[in-house]
Amino acid sequence: MKLGSLFLATWLGAALGNAGAAGLTVSPAAVSNLYSGPLTLQITGVPNGATVVVRMFHDFNGNGVVEAGADVLIKQFSLTDGTIPTVGGRTNANVPADLDGAVNGALNASLDFRNVGGMDHVAGKYLFQLSSPTSAFTPVLVPFTVTATAFPQSVTGTVAGASNCIVVLVNPARPADVIVGTTAAANGAYTLPCPAGQFAVLALQAGSVTDLANAPQLNVGAAQTVSQDLSFLNSDRSITGTLLDGPGGAPLPGVPVSAQSSGGNLVQGFTDAAGGFNLKVLGDTWNLDFSAADLARLGCVGFHQPVVLDATGGSVIGTSVNTLRATGLIYGRVADETSQPVAGAYITGLDLALYTYATLGTTDADGNYTLGVTEGDWFVEPRADRLGTLGYLGRTAVVTATAATATAQDINVRRVTAVVSGRLLDDSGAPVPALTLVATETTFNLRKQVVSGPDGTFDLGLFGGTWAVTCDDFEAEMRGLLAPRLTLAVQDNVNQNGFQLLFLRSTVIISGVVTNTTGAPITSIYVSASLNAGATNYQTSGFTIDDGSYTLRVAPGNWQFSLSPLTDQGYQNPAPKDVVVTGDTVVNWSVTTAPPPPPSLAIRLVAAGRFQLTLTGQGNTQYTLEYASSLTNAVWTLLLTNTTDPAGMLVQEDTPVAGLPRFYRARLTP
Repeated sequence: MKLGSLFLATWLGAALGNAGAAGLTVSPAAVSNLYSGPLTLQITGVPNGATVVVRMFHDFNGNGVVEAGADVLIKQFSLTDGTIPTVGGRTNANVPADLDGAVNGALNASLDFRNVGGMDHVAGKYLFQLSSPTSAFTPVLVPFTVTATAFPQSVTGTVAGASNCIVVLVNPARPADVIVGTTAAANGAYTLPCPAGQFAVLALQAGSVTDLANAPQLNVGAAQTVSQDLSFLNSDRSITGTLLDGPGGAPLPGVPVSAQSSGGNLVQGFTDAAGGFNLKVLGDTWNLDFSAADLARLGCVGFHQPVVLDATGGSVIGTSVNTLRATGLIYGRVADETSQPVAGAYITGLDLALYTYATLGTTDADGNYTLGVTEGDWFVEPRADRLGTLGYLGRTAVVTATAATATAQDINVRRVTAVVSGRLLDDSGAPVPALTLVATETTFNLRKQVVSGPDGTFDLGLFGGTWAVTCDDFEAEMRGLLAPRLTLAVQDNVNQNGFQLLFLRSTVIISGVVTNTTGAPITSIYVSASLNAGATNYQTSGFTIDDGSYTLRVAPGNWQFSLSPLTDQGYQNPAPKDVVVTGDTVVNWSVTTAPPPPPSLAIRLVAAGRFQLTLTGQGNTQYTLEYASSLTNAVWTLLLTNTTDPAGMLVQEDTPVAGLPRFYRARLTP
């Protein structure tokens, strides 16, 4: 070889890297289904400055080969050698990047793998694939394993009609909360080690529908093995579409999509390499949720509300679902009252302009978080359920984000120092399960939410202070219950057990009509009812409709009824009515017109010796303007009697006698 050729070969090798021998190492190569930490990806032998694509597949049969139509793409992202994307000089920690920042044909990236309960944490075999969008090197496959945590108890059984199927245990009150999951064998057999507790068990697979509403409910005791066979509903139509980063934008691959129907059925899927999704469903209205964490990994915001698609009339084909690229960042540190960092907290953001988009980030070991956002105001808070499992309660903040800018927002949380345990019961003694209990600390305005268990039990982790405790009124009303309200004193390091919250069954109907003194109905009036039973308060409310009528559902007892706001419609607020309710009762109201407000008078100098008087009062009403030279034994002289315009304004000029004081007054003309 000539010397010049040697130099050329050396230069090409440095510039291109070893394009024929790309390598990928994933560390650790195996984790448990409860692992919460990063995965380190080391990539070698790619062209300098090259962009590479990393995909993660669920290798259902564990043969180490990606098989089209069998193995499912569950994650995908791109990396560029030497590039760390930033916004406003700040790195979006949710988006994987080449952390060494050097253009050297080697990439070192960290993949957030802390979403315990996500589809990537189901026990089974997986494959990481490294490829080049320009075919600069041969694709590389690396096996990865998620193992089942060795609990002493388990659930076992067979899934009928299984084909590439997973089985998960979920919170019965919140099925989106996956506790543990595993991959079923080719014949549908599964064994799922799990913690002791109460669960719903679900089987999920592409092309089949899961009957969520009738999912088996299991009570797994310590060291117990529970048997439960499972099956699917057969789908008869499809919902297909593409997930994009904006209208006409780029496709978003490897994003989990969960579809739940109004009839209580569930379908789980993923977007493919082209951002497409194909969900096999039944005739119904379906709510589609796209994983906010996976969208954040792709540099996008997620959705606050599900995407609703109606398949009652047949398949829904070719829907475009558009999210947005994050153009700004909100970042900060989450710390407790002693300034210690809080790791593993989920931080959420909600756009306050449209209430359409939401975003998600997770704090690292130092308590730092990053949210990718769009321009505008965002409501930022630690997600209460996750924060509660970490032993904290958190505050919220409203942050104004600007495009191409990183905005700082630290979040303070308080450590839980006491637990209040008890049950939710109705007035017949029956438990109230799966209802949201809310406690609000009155000094720091911190909220804690929990959901009651199947037997109505709950545990509230709080700290010393005064707490207002109630339940979600809408949830209670939908069950025909009235939620209690009470104040609870909590001391640090003092637990309270056996606490009972008593719901009243709303078995009595209160009806009535609100009219004025001429008998005309008054609409849109807020009608409220309140009952005190010892230290516990119960409330309900409603509005009058077009004919002035209203209906409330209450329980027997001594109720106080009130109306508001009547002054906005020109009426006086009547005194509350105390009513002893023993059965269905009519409570009518006749309200009187409010007296007109007194007029106001503004005076300003418009020229030397000349004043302008502006009267503000009722529209189209006659007023009298008068003046006096002294307020002692005042003698009032008529200046003007006239009618205000429809807006209640009347303007008049006056030129007083030079050197003499002049006082003005305005009054309704008798």
